[in-house]
Amino acid sequence: MSPSARLEVWLLLGQGMENETIIQVPSDYQPPSEASEFSDLITQLDFEQRVEFMRQAGLGMGSKSTKATSM
Repeated sequence: MSPSARLEVWLLLGQGMENETIIQVPSDYQPPSEASEFSDLITQLDFEQRVEFMRQAGLGMGSKSTKATSM
């Protein structure tokens, strides 16, 4: 898939999770502290930084290479 298509898949997955049409998350679910810390860091980014972060993360999804992409 193209990078844009991969990003769209992740966007749709996130939207589906948010409106509970894809994955039902139990109401008592508590994510690991590392996940909460990561989420807190992402929410501190401005909109453009979040988009760029997600674009870079999406580029690596499904890639055969394990080389990290720098921002």
